[in-house]
Amino acid sequence: MPDDKTATAPIPSSQVFYRPACVDRCGRGCVIGCDPKTHAVAIVPLCCKSWACPLCAPVLARTWAWKIGHARPERFLTITCDPANFDSPRDAYEKMKLSFQKMVRVWREGKGMARGGKSRPHVFEYAAIWELQPGTGMPHLHVMQKGDYIPQQWISNFFRNDRVGRVADVRKIYGPATAARYVTKYTAKGGPDAKQVLRQNRLIMVSRHFFPAPTVHLDPANFDGWTWYLLRCDPRYLIQYLRETWSYSFTASKFPHIVELVPKELAFDLADIAFLLEDLPVQPP
Repeated sequence: MPDDKTATAPIPSSQVFYRPACVDRCGRGCVIGCDPKTHAVAIVPLCCKSWACPLCAPVLARTWAWKIGHARPERFLTITCDPANFDSPRDAYEKMKLSFQKMVRVWREGKGMARGGKSRPHVFEYAAIWELQPGTGMPHLHVMQKGDYIPQQWISNFFRNDRVGRVADVRKIYGPATAARYVTKYTAKGGPDAKQVLRQNRLIMVSRHFFPAPTVHLDPANFDGWTWYLLRCDPRYLIQYLRETWSYSFTASKFPHIVELVPKELAFDLADIAFLLEDLPVQPP
């Protein structure tokens, strides 16, 4: 542990805003920044943000559950593949992904779907989660959708004609809490195993306009002139310490991306206590 102020030195802001994934330090440290004018602080946990990571996966699940729930999806769709149509789970995933994208495009365009063969465009925004079927390891897709109602029979016919499968289910979602439970359930069930099948692809796919507005987790323009330090302590202990010892309160919490806090009154110069913060516990509580 450092024993004097010089042991903890400021780091360049480029290491905060443009750093690569912190795989080697995942769960073992954080970056803290301080505005010298207002003494507001921002804490950036160091984590790899991988679904295969036992530390990050539960946090990612909670974060996605909150985001998707507050986007207020209206329907829950389940699309299941037929294992007889594919040589491997990877083959099924590639085909299902292309077929789902095609389905979304066809439904949105609505060509020939109205009376008289005229086009009737539809709104279809989604957040889709991949999961592997028990036993076969084949993927199926859980989709939280908002926009125009899409008939179950139409979905089933589309995927049957596209040689993916014919089993599809559509259910109504009763509020954000229900959507959040769906996300938590299926990310917990399919995370690490599905990631092996997906390789570098996303476990969760989201359409461009599913969320009300884009989320910027860490915009350098908001932190001009701040001083930053790299600490070994666990970010949750650091947040607890600032709230209990210095009466800080939350202004924004987007854990595991960033947490912002402000003091009730001017509290401290970060340069004076950065070395003390290094003595906070390293392991999670």
